[in-house]
Amino acid sequence: FAKIKGKTIKGKNYNFQYQSVTNDEYLKLHNLSNSSEIINNESLLTSNFYYNNNIDEHTTLSSDFLIYEDLSVRDSDRFRYVFPNFNFNKKIQIDKNYNGNFFFKSSGYQQQYNTNNYQAVITNDFLFNSNSFVTKKGLSNNYQILIKHDNSFTSTATDDEDTTDLYQSILLKSELPLIKKTENYYNYLKPIVALKLSPNNSKDLSGNDLRLSYDNIFSFNRIGSSRNIEEGRSISIGMEYKKNNKFNENIFNLSLANSISDKKNNNLPSKSKLDQTRSDVVGKLFYKPLQILDINYNFSYDRDFKNSNYQSVSTNFNFKKLRTNFSYLSKDNEIGNIETINNSTSLNFNKENILKFNTTKNLKTDFTEYYNLIYQYETDCLIASVEYQKKFYEDGTLLPDKSLLFYIKFIPFAELRPEATNFK
Repeated sequence: FAKIKGKTIKGKNYNFQYQSVTNDEYLKLHNLSNSSEIINNESLLTSNFYYNNNIDEHTTLSSDFLIYEDLSVRDSDRFRYVFPNFNFNKKIQIDKNYNGNFFFKSSGYQQQYNTNNYQAVITNDFLFNSNSFVTKKGLSNNYQILIKHDNSFTSTATDDEDTTDLYQSILLKSELPLIKKTENYYNYLKPIVALKLSPNNSKDLSGNDLRLSYDNIFSFNRIGSSRNIEEGRSISIGMEYKKNNKFNENIFNLSLANSISDKKNNNLPSKSKLDQTRSDVVGKLFYKPLQILDINYNFSYDRDFKNSNYQSVSTNFNFKKLRTNFSYLSKDNEIGNIETINNSTSLNFNKENILKFNTTKNLKTDFTEYYNLIYQYETDCLIASVEYQKKFYEDGTLLPDKSLLFYIKFIPFAELRPEATNFK
């Protein structure tokens, strides 16, 4: 494994990453995704070279050359080659009388997968984003207009397909910021309305693993696709409430939103509920009762508030040398069937010596999946770590195991990681 980051003059930078194993189950066996910064996925290896060039203040170009290796596949179909994978963005200067900004984006890739399948894609976006304009009543408004041109060619062992699609979409958004000041608090309230319209039919995205959340419900591309648009007509209605103390420090946030469509759209992702006439009620909450404690809650309830489809709760406690985080995740009904809780705790004895503990429990099966205990010594140029890891679950041919791992990382030169020691 190797990972290199570089930067040149005039806003150019690059990243290089190489991943390879001789034993397909080595990463899972030693749970290395929890201990190494360069291992993010224990089933999929990714090698890539990334280059980014900020040509000027209005123009950027980035490109990737990627190789994916799926360790769960046993033959040549395990490899996927993607090169180049590029993004070109440019802000085009227009007359100020247009009261907005015009952006051009071109992106595309070509890939070889499943041994002899080939695909090439180029997508061009033309986006106008208006300046915000405020009415006499204090209503802040803006709009976006998008024209998307998508081209693709796919070749398989049985068929070739060449497609060209042209999409148009518009988004109108209005906000009414309100504030109330008291002796000890600042209270902010902001109702939000966003109207979206597209006369086109999108491609079938019903199976996409997309969850609607408050963070994306008002966005133009809330279906998470660079090649498609969200078809139909919809209106999203929401509200944000924020409470700050007299020092203007945030202590409480609550945000709620819901999306309503004029008809069902079966092409849209079903997990997001955007295919229905009404989506789930989504929101998030932040509460900081103490300087050393904060609570975050993200949720998605069905439109009648009868069932919870998604809940994510995290608490962060930071007291001097002790830091601990508890997080709870629940996915039910159409979104999934998961309920887990995990804890991450660290104790900083001093600047160089740290003790860490991590564990995860599956509440659906009342089963602890793993725990890790890590002692780490760190200086400006060296990280030395001793890690005790225990997995309780069975994964393929892997049995529950315990291991002891020692590694040294010389910053920024190399990482020495010998074979972990397994013991009963």
